[in-house]
Amino acid sequence: MAESPKKTLPLAFGMVMYEGDPEVVKAVLAHAPLPARVLMPIIGPRLYASHAKRVHGTSNPPRVGTN
Repeated sequence: MAESPKKTLPLAFGMVMYEGDPEVVKAVLAHAPLPARVLMPIIGPRLYASHAKRVHGTSNPPRVGTN
């Protein structure tokens, strides 16, 4: 993610929040700068839901590994 354009990071983080273990997400955010700690939990899921709606037709597609 360090090499990704900054404008794509909120969507990528939203994807990680959707698929990832909440404890791992919490640990990652603990090391992030304050603005990211505050904004990513709000912006990331919203951007991912919008993206998923366009791609999958629903804002809550099946998670990886679940059928």
